[in-house]
Amino acid sequence: MRADLDIEACFDAIAGAGYYQLVVRGVHVDDPAARVRLRGALEAVWRRLLA
Repeated sequence: MRADLDIEACFDAIAGAGYYQLVVRGVHVDDPAARVRLRGALEAVWRRLLA
């Protein structure tokens, strides 16, 4: 992991993606399209953890 990583911001980004799906879009996280979006968000954060 990067030395300058803000781990709290990473957690916020991941949780925020789930919150957005549930509250803003009104889609349950079991929905296949929501899973694709959540996976994309997680992969983006994960890449940033390692970059």
